[in-house]
Amino acid sequence: MKTLSSFCKAMAQIMRSRMAFHDITQSEMAEAIGISQSQLSKILRAERTIDLETFEAFCETLGESTADLVKDGESIAERTKETNPDRYQPAAKFSLVEDNTRMIITRTACDE
Repeated sequence: MKTLSSFCKAMAQIMRSRMAFHDITQSEMAEAIGISQSQLSKILRAERTIDLETFEAFCETLGESTADLVKDGESIAERTKETNPDRYQPAAKFSLVEDNTRMIITRTACDE
């Protein structure tokens, strides 16, 4: 199983909390956004990523802004980075090279 970034884990947390706030079950949400309940469960446990169209449908179902959810996810991921740097999992690790361009060293979110 691939290791998801701290941002992906934070987004799963945000999605779970927003569903609870709106009192929507996994089965109801899965049907509304056109995926199986099993797929949604994996997304909500941060075992699988969500594609943008499905995320947009998720937000529309809740009547919430995609930007607001992403902003909240970024805040949680940043707090993790600041308070628990050992637990922070970046999506990709970068290293500067001599001409100040970035070079991808590893893509941790894509490791399987």
